[in-house]
Amino acid sequence: MPHDLSEFSSNTANSNTIDISSRLLLVVAATLSVLIFTASLTGTIISTATKSITSSLGVNNVSWVAQSFLIFSTCLQPAWGKVSDIFGCRPPMLIGIFSLFLFSLLAGFSSNMIMLIIARGLMGVGASASLAMVNIIISEIVPIRERGSYMGFISSANGLGQVLGPLLGGVISESLNWRWTMFINIPLVLFSGIPLYFYVKIKSPVGPLSQKFNSLDIKGIILLVLSITSFLLALNFGLKDSWSNSKTYFFMTFAFVLALSFLIVELKTRREPIIDLKLFKYNNVSLNLFGATITGFVMYVGIFFIPEFFAAVYNVSLTSAGVKTWPWMVCVIISSIGCGAAITKFGLYRPYLWVGSLLLAVGFVLMYSQDHKHNYLQQSFFIAIIGVGIGFRMPSSTISAQAAVTRSELAQTTALLNFFRNMGGIFGLSISKAVQNSVFDSNINKIVQNFPKLESQIREIISGNPSEIYAIDAGFVQDQIIITYINSIRLVFLICTIITIVGCIAVAFIEHIELENEDSTDLDKEDSYINTH
Repeated sequence: MPHDLSEFSSNTANSNTIDISSRLLLVVAATLSVLIFTASLTGTIISTATKSITSSLGVNNVSWVAQSFLIFSTCLQPAWGKVSDIFGCRPPMLIGIFSLFLFSLLAGFSSNMIMLIIARGLMGVGASASLAMVNIIISEIVPIRERGSYMGFISSANGLGQVLGPLLGGVISESLNWRWTMFINIPLVLFSGIPLYFYVKIKSPVGPLSQKFNSLDIKGIILLVLSITSFLLALNFGLKDSWSNSKTYFFMTFAFVLALSFLIVELKTRREPIIDLKLFKYNNVSLNLFGATITGFVMYVGIFFIPEFFAAVYNVSLTSAGVKTWPWMVCVIISSIGCGAAITKFGLYRPYLWVGSLLLAVGFVLMYSQDHKHNYLQQSFFIAIIGVGIGFRMPSSTISAQAAVTRSELAQTTALLNFFRNMGGIFGLSISKAVQNSVFDSNINKIVQNFPKLESQIREIISGNPSEIYAIDAGFVQDQIIITYINSIRLVFLICTIITIVGCIAVAFIEHIELENEDSTDLDKEDSYINTH
């Protein structure tokens, strides 16, 4: 007979022993952590494998290998919360697992660039479902008073996957083949997917399937997906070509019109809205969504720009530079787990939001203070501070937002947090790359005018290969280019500092809501259980 998880809450609250339900819950939490690690890893692992891919499949449209994944993994994020409300958690969870498995295989065996782009896009569907459903499932099966500990593990796995992706992508593509950056998902998905398939039994809402499909706001989903896709395409063309070209203007205008249409549909629809706009009336939800955007902004910028900074300063490859970010990785893991455990023990989450936001601001302003001189011990301490800040913010913001809503609003709120964090990351990378390229390009023009033969190497640096600086055979010019390049990255760190200061101000207004054992998120015997057979 399956054990009800409400039994887990009452048994473990007053006992030092762990019953069968709690052991199974730990297994499920561990496998969910592996699944979210895989989904996060999938998104960033490709960033350092591009050179290997182009040597195998050619350079045409290679940027779309990353863009296709980004578009599909982002634009579907808000929809999974409502889909899980209507159909239950299990179907979208299995869609995520199956999609990651199948399309990772397809991507690994791709014989041409078009096939790889399509496969990566469909991997994005699986990743978006997995990222959303891992957090939603934990929220469904664990009462909010005990949820912090599990959210800490989930957040650490999520952060580790994002940071480790570029490092593993470089190592695997250089030592084996880029195809293994796709195949690496297979054992990870099997390891997590098989236990989740057999043990997670969260019952679906009662009702005929046709009625469930009729209640789904298909028009809203289409408008949302198209508006986000158009916006991402506008960012892509703006960075690749020019912010003033016709394609950028067209897609940005189209995105705005579609977004406005989406809002009108959501306000007037008689079906289940994809995004319930009433959620934004909750002070804690709105502030935490804003905070998630800022966290995503600085986290993605750090993941991509800190290795570039190290590569330029220490004359190493981006893979070796990624290894130097290990203090960030370790601190994200430790602080996420520690923060989650502390929330469970004391029932407080605002202090970790405050301290995490402050540490992010301090860490980035310290990185801004750095120059081209070698001082890795100091720099490793600075990025460790950033890692602790991210680790504190991720589980605490989730718990803070969830505490403000009812159980019926839980899935949507959780999915929106992931969506806003992803959108923040996209904004961060787009804005930061545009600023860095503009500053570096304008300052380097004088050097190019005097040494026109260096232009091709300088363009290579701008495209994201900073170690090319050291291939320039001109000592004085090389030093000037290094300083110019590093200063352009320092400006990015300054932008992150300003953004995080704004975040510090925002989280100061978050209210404390008690995390009670007996609340709307406690499990009902008719709703959820983990199967013991």
